[in-house]
Amino acid sequence: MDLQHKRSLLVALWLSGTMGAHPMGNFSISHYAAIRVARTSVQIHYILDVAEIPTLQELQESGIPPSGTDPMVASYLKSKSAEFANGLQAQIDGVGLRLSPVSQEAVFTPGAGGLSTMKLGFVYQADVQPSTEWRQLKYADRNYEGRAGWKEIAITVSDVEVQDATAIKPDRSAMLSDYPADLLSSPPQDTTASITFRAVPARLTQTLTKPTVETPPPAEPLAPSRQPTTPRNAFTELVNDGPVSLRITLLAALIAAGLGALHALEPGHGKTIVAAYLVGSRGTARHAVMLGLIVTASHTAAVYLLGAVTLYLQRYIVPDHLYPMLGVLSGVLVACTGLYLLLQRFTGPEFGHLHGEGGHTHFSSRPAKTS
Repeated sequence: MDLQHKRSLLVALWLSGTMGAHPMGNFSISHYAAIRVARTSVQIHYILDVAEIPTLQELQESGIPPSGTDPMVASYLKSKSAEFANGLQAQIDGVGLRLSPVSQEAVFTPGAGGLSTMKLGFVYQADVQPSTEWRQLKYADRNYEGRAGWKEIAITVSDVEVQDATAIKPDRSAMLSDYPADLLSSPPQDTTASITFRAVPARLTQTLTKPTVETPPPAEPLAPSRQPTTPRNAFTELVNDGPVSLRITLLAALIAAGLGALHALEPGHGKTIVAAYLVGSRGTARHAVMLGLIVTASHTAAVYLLGAVTLYLQRYIVPDHLYPMLGVLSGVLVACTGLYLLLQRFTGPEFGHLHGEGGHTHFSSRPAKTS
């Protein structure tokens, strides 16, 4: 695993234990599309609000600095404008519209752990022929499908009549700058929209007799998302100090081990079950020490194994998909363990009786009695 992937995971683990600065979470990519349907054009103001982790990964892969005025960012936006246009599908009565880029903009703002968040804004426009016949515009956003985040579409019209529309509603997030707190747990997931419209007949006659050039209003500038203030200190700034040295890595491992030991003294981790087991089986102090060492070793090994699996799988699965999968896997393991213990309780020690060639083995939850 290369240094960039290791550093990304280190940052992800650090952010998972801190207050996330981005309202939608450190792994999110939010979408917003303001579609303006006019007599002779369709304009789409497309905005992506990228949280800390995907921003860090994008900066590492592209090599651009987190500055909207840097010349490298302008070149990056030009390439991204064409890439995202391919992921946007707009068609009228089944005929695809050619979305031409009009402008692009990038804004970087401080996020959690001294990292940056990134907001990208693009304006696309397609020319259409005015008509008094009812026509249907269909829109679909295929960029970053399946990625967690806020997904909103707003439609406005100019000099057209509307018969039916799916997204003419108030702007709920102020173009991804002010997320409503009551919707953060269940954000909108609008990636498709449609509108049936036709040109206003009176204005259409004027257009045909005296052609005019329709100039849509300029897009509003991007505004940073409102984020809580994140405390910064020498420890949080370590993630921005370049490659992590071996000394810092060892220090971090030592601190993590100490915090883990303190955490193990807190309630939980099945201590009640362990105590009941020792009392019920008349275990001695020696049994308690051995059981504690076994639990510690297995718990630590599981953490390292989980970290190794995450390092490997994050190359193929985005983290916000990987972590829920690992959560489900751990839940299944706990449920299987509980089922095994339940069956053993009702069937007795013989439940673990295995027969093999040359002998047999008994698995019992009770330690051998000492004289």
